[in-house]
Amino acid sequence: MMAYMNFLDVREADNWHYRGEGAANLVLAYNGSDPALIGKVLRLRKLVGNAGKLSHGAKETPILLPEEQILWAEWPRMAAATSTAELNHAYIGDVLRPLLGDKHVDPGPKCGFLPVFPVMNEDNLIKTIVSRFAMHQTLKLSQGKIKNISKYSPLDLFSGSESGIYKAICDLFMTPQNNLRIFCNGKEVFGEFDDTSTSPEEARVQLENVLGEFLPSGAEGPVVAFQKLISHLLFRSNVLKKLLIVQKLDVVDIEGSIQAYEMFLKHLKSSAPHSGVQESTPNGKITATTGSPPQQTNLLNGTLHVNEPRKHTKVPRTFEECRTIIRDFLISATAKDCGIMLTLLPVGSMMSDDISLPGSYVVTYSGRQYLHKVHLLDLDVKQLKKLPHYFQLDKEIVTAYRSCSCMDSSFSTPLPDCVVSSEDS
Repeated sequence: MMAYMNFLDVREADNWHYRGEGAANLVLAYNGSDPALIGKVLRLRKLVGNAGKLSHGAKETPILLPEEQILWAEWPRMAAATSTAELNHAYIGDVLRPLLGDKHVDPGPKCGFLPVFPVMNEDNLIKTIVSRFAMHQTLKLSQGKIKNISKYSPLDLFSGSESGIYKAICDLFMTPQNNLRIFCNGKEVFGEFDDTSTSPEEARVQLENVLGEFLPSGAEGPVVAFQKLISHLLFRSNVLKKLLIVQKLDVVDIEGSIQAYEMFLKHLKSSAPHSGVQESTPNGKITATTGSPPQQTNLLNGTLHVNEPRKHTKVPRTFEECRTIIRDFLISATAKDCGIMLTLLPVGSMMSDDISLPGSYVVTYSGRQYLHKVHLLDLDVKQLKKLPHYFQLDKEIVTAYRSCSCMDSSFSTPLPDCVVSSEDS
């Protein structure tokens, strides 16, 4: 989540605790008592040198390149953004929040379906049978990035059934890699195993001890009880269903999107790139008027609404068709690459169901009440120039899987109709 916050009381600084970090951001979690901040995390951008270098030019210069401004022209706040923070704030608030819902996105898992595209290269048809995650595991193993192939499948997580979610969660517990982390009171208690100090069995025992302090479990044990509770809350929240809908905006796979990308650039270089009129405003920002709204999505007053995906039967040709396909691919890429944070807080038995904390709800499990919240993280804009990289990575993933002599046949098991292709509802 990303929000603009004003810290009027410097004493609140002591209530933000280190949670983790990546290459570009540092994440802090709030452990104080301010109702407006409970359940929030603060993501701080790491800066090297002058902060002004985050944009392409001067302070008032839009951070998006001219072709990207045309791509996102229907969302003026994105096209006009002059910093990375402003761009992501507009993207999350104006594009993603209408799609994923206010409960899970505050602007303040991996792909869950298999692609189908009529002009997909025949050598790549394995992508319609095996999940990208499973194939990517093979590539990572060959590169030495992982030591064991995970049995986890996003197709289980996004199956639409509570039992499928539960299976996915259990498989993640077996091989969490960097896909599952559990924190208790701000301290990581379960995550990627360190082979030099902790075995999976030892990690599970440690987690049993931590969970046993606040989660009644009976004969099944606290870890199993925790897995069932998490699965139930994810199923109940509908966040996975919404994520899958947004993921399915990618109706032509990267193979179709890279063709649309190349045609899009050709159109931009031509003297008449599309049927609308390209205009340059006095402040130098580029806008584009288009003859009709995109065909996979409707734009109503700047808000994105998902319709039934259009079935493509040919390579994209027109400027507007290419622009729509690329834009939907990039939005889909965000939904495929985001994280889900689920927080749990044991509460007293007198806690009412109409608790006032925004986006938080009370659930009763095994006679005990928990305040819980499901939120989506890392909803960043994917750059237009990254499409060639996505295409190259896709080829490497498929090649690595096809060349593996010890492919696990379990990955080729027939899949439920609801997740077999991007064209299914």
